[in-house]
Amino acid sequence: MEDNIAYVERTTDLHDGAKDLVRRCIEMAELILGKKLSEEK
Repeated sequence: MEDNIAYVERTTDLHDGAKDLVRRCIEMAELILGKKLSEEK
């Protein structure tokens, strides 16, 4: 278990994937709600 946690903490591919997923979720919410929710960072 500790090895899995360490792997996830140091894997940039997983971090980037999670960021992309959140970005797509926000974009979809903006389409559904019809308004801008956040500023791009």
